[in-house]
Amino acid sequence: MKKSAPVPPKKVPVAEPGKEPWKLVPQEEGRGDAPDLDVPPGVRGYDAEPTDPDDVAFEGIHHQGLRFAIPQGWQDRSVVTFMEPSHGGFRRSVILNMQPIDPRRTDLKAFVDGQIVLLREKLKEAVVTAPVPRKTATGLQVMTVTLALHPRGGEKVRQLQAFFVAGKTGYVLTCTAEHDAFDAWLENVFEPILSTLSLQR
Repeated sequence: MKKSAPVPPKKVPVAEPGKEPWKLVPQEEGRGDAPDLDVPPGVRGYDAEPTDPDDVAFEGIHHQGLRFAIPQGWQDRSVVTFMEPSHGGFRRSVILNMQPIDPRRTDLKAFVDGQIVLLREKLKEAVVTAPVPRKTATGLQVMTVTLALHPRGGEKVRQLQAFFVAGKTGYVLTCTAEHDAFDAWLENVFEPILSTLSLQR
């Protein structure tokens, strides 16, 4: 999701027909300098001051044909989800999460270590393999793990997770299938998806 330059008005004006209330122009990559806070690198990103609703400047964003305004400085935590069409059974999925990180302290290994800490905090029953560094067919450096979990009241599943970082963003690609069918999905679907993974800035 790309952001345009910040716009100073406190409130977004109503656009006249055929016009936009803010001007969308290219902006350099990144979200400004991160505060130097004592936050575990790669675990929860970094914090900032709470937003004061009485003192908000807006910036325009455009994504997949949509254009709208958000408070300046808010973090992009986009989630992209693709699911198998509904067929009455378990629906396999591929989900991409994006998280802000402090690149001055968080390299790929630190990001992965932090994500595994969170996994074990949230999914105590999950069995997680050791991270494996690798490159995709496109040359993107990633680290991957597989995990097995059995959600309470749900079906036993396995996942392939691939982690990579670029600038001030950490990415987690999660591919999920039911436990018994996972190996076939890993070989025939998830690995080919991972091999095509690239990042264009």
